[in-house]
Amino acid sequence: MSSRELDRLIRKVPQEREAFRRFFEILESNTSTQPKYVTVNRLFDKLEPNSVYGLTQVITALLEAGLLEQVIRIQSPKTGGVIRDFNSIVEIPSTIHDKYSDSEIDVTPENMGVFYRLPTKQETSSHKWIIWNISKNSKKS
Repeated sequence: MSSRELDRLIRKVPQEREAFRRFFEILESNTSTQPKYVTVNRLFDKLEPNSVYGLTQVITALLEAGLLEQVIRIQSPKTGGVIRDFNSIVEIPSTIHDKYSDSEIDVTPENMGVFYRLPTKQETSSHKWIIWNISKNSKKS
């Protein structure tokens, strides 16, 4: 990602500079080697955007920049355990094997949810200059 693209990311949502700054602070403090998955509610709590609309703009910008990944998660209705993640709604079958109950279940809105995957420490480290540059730009103004 070039510096020009980074500037454009911040310029897309200038009123949410602080939300971007908080996002990059989360990435910088991440020590996990495993991906972390968060809900939109958790992002709202952690990033403290000016509004729900602002959060949608931040999420969209981060998704477009490849700094956040959206997944649709199917969970066991019996245990809440993760059955499988999908990258797109069109990939989701109408039924799926629930490894927790060892049975085939119908996929319904009640057992699926949208989650956002945060980069691992290794992914963050490989893009350290990107994070530093965006954080630096977000503190301007």
